[in-house]
Amino acid sequence: MIKVVLPSQFNSQEIEVSNISNIKQLLNILDKRLDSKFVNIFLNDNDIRFMSNKDTELKDGDIVTFIPAIAGGLC
Repeated sequence: MIKVVLPSQFNSQEIEVSNISNIKQLLNILDKRLDSKFVNIFLNDNDIRFMSNKDTELKDGDIVTFIPAIAGGLC
């Protein structure tokens, strides 16, 4: 099983999924709003942008965390 931690916009849910092999497949079964440039995706605390992005492979025991992107502040 793969544990998925969803952001507060999705009621801070934690769900478990199985029978998927990469992030792309995970996004296909989750809400399409998660497949956004405004959400950062981490696999076991590693940003998938520095891995294989949506082709990053998943295995049993992995934890995928979706974190809303934050922008703004003082210049």
